[in-house]
Amino acid sequence: MPYFMLTGLLLTIYSKKSLRSLLSIRFQSTYCLFIGLLGQFILNYLPSLPHHFTELGTLFFFLLTLIFLIHNLKIPGFFLIAVGASLNFLEIIINHGAMPILSSVFHHSLDNYKNIGNRHNILAHPHLEILADRFYIAPFFMSIGDMIVGCGLILFIYGNARKVH
Repeated sequence: MPYFMLTGLLLTIYSKKSLRSLLSIRFQSTYCLFIGLLGQFILNYLPSLPHHFTELGTLFFFLLTLIFLIHNLKIPGFFLIAVGASLNFLEIIINHGAMPILSSVFHHSLDNYKNIGNRHNILAHPHLEILADRFYIAPFFMSIGDMIVGCGLILFIYGNARKVH
């Protein structure tokens, strides 16, 4: 996601728009985003949790993040972010609480991570393979859903910035 945010920032600056206007956006249900992302982060990096706990926790915290996105659909970029996140959520649900990384992509990555976190599985043939993490853009494994979220982030940054007079 950093690449997409950087693209949005550079596009906005190049277009001589002010990033300051992003600070005036009034989000709804920000507590859902905060709890959702914090919970996902903790579950991803806590070692040795039982799988059923991480599976249910991941789904719960991801759902909180989706609630935040749905409550903010009127903000430019949020529709795309919500669509991409929903595709990722679907892939996580049907693959038992973990986002699959295609084994062929994982084994051809430059870094070949030792630790990819608790929220990912390396699979040769996951359910709904098209939605799995299938792209490697160092150092990230990305899915079609991630790409759509990234386009939404670019639109969010650029679309909410105001022209400098």
